[in-house]
Amino acid sequence: MVRGGLTMVVMDRIEGQNAFSRFGKSYPQDSDSPSEVEDLSFNKVKVDVKKAVDLLHSSNLVFGDLRRPNIMVVRRPGTGDSLEYDGGMLIDFDWAGPVGQTKYPSVINDSGEIDWAEGVKAGTLIEKHHDLDEVDTPAEARPRKRTALLLTAFVTTNSGDGVPFVRATRGSGFYEKGAREDGPQEQDRLSVG
Repeated sequence: MVRGGLTMVVMDRIEGQNAFSRFGKSYPQDSDSPSEVEDLSFNKVKVDVKKAVDLLHSSNLVFGDLRRPNIMVVRRPGTGDSLEYDGGMLIDFDWAGPVGQTKYPSVINDSGEIDWAEGVKAGTLIEKHHDLDEVDTPAEARPRKRTALLLTAFVTTNSGDGVPFVRATRGSGFYEKGAREDGPQEQDRLSVG
């Protein structure tokens, strides 16, 4: 907790590029003949994002800001080809938090540049189905009609053994599987069977 009641999220530097930079706004729809490697990479990233969202939801957390700029396309340790990105990680968790308690910001970008999942409105609860809707069709790939928002938490893959784990911050503490309300607890490692 930073003085004045602000929350600060500190993340490790992640090598790679975000999914918007890697795949553009509407890949694979905007490509007449995507390469096999590109398709494989895109599908691996999508699978990892779904696993990360499922992991958050199983820990009773929501993400809320699932857009391609908030998905890092990374190369897992041990893969030799620097051009082959084979995984995805969520970043920018400032809206994430416990289900039933976490709301979208009261002030949102109402420029209409981003079409969020059905039911997303400033100041309303972030719901699991909002995250799930975004896994299948990221906001950037939909026609414009709604407002842009922002969210926090932290999901990553341990580079040592590849076992996913989750850590999220919001307000004055950490929310983790099994965490107590009396402050940050030791991080719980979770397996994604």
